[in-house]
Amino acid sequence: MTRFGIISDTHGRLDPAALKHFEKVDRILHAGDIGSEEVLSALEKIAPVTAIRGNNDLGTPLERLPDVDRIELDGREILLIHNVKDYWKPAGEMKERLKGADPDLVISGHSHKGIIEQKDGMIYFNPGGAGPKRFSLKRSIGLMAWSKEAVRLKLIFLEEGRPTSRSFAFDDQ
Repeated sequence: MTRFGIISDTHGRLDPAALKHFEKVDRILHAGDIGSEEVLSALEKIAPVTAIRGNNDLGTPLERLPDVDRIELDGREILLIHNVKDYWKPAGEMKERLKGADPDLVISGHSHKGIIEQKDGMIYFNPGGAGPKRFSLKRSIGLMAWSKEAVRLKLIFLEEGRPTSRSFAFDDQ
């Protein structure tokens, strides 16, 4: 079982509560709008980090990061993309970068709204926004436990609220 910390939309702010939840993870995935190199450095002290840039990382040193990443794990694919709408309806260069993508799980950010859902056989996970509070949305992060047979996703609220979790069994390929 591989344990992941999933985070997005930190916008330069890394809550110590997020770091505490990530203490025992094997790897961290950041789904964009990082906001500063310091956020990545702090996360890298915990575990290896795979990060993509978000729309607010453009015009900064973080622009060097890819805007999409495909991670293969146990013969399955995780797609890391900032705005899930770019996966559903890709345009231009994004369409080319997503060519051949057949993910089992799509991890995104951008909306600051945490979700765990399955739609048309695809699993979607947005850990929500971990940075400054936006509108009335609760700040949150995610944890993921991955095995060859299944994935367990957990949405953890940084201020108040009970965690939400769901498990999904993978269909045989």
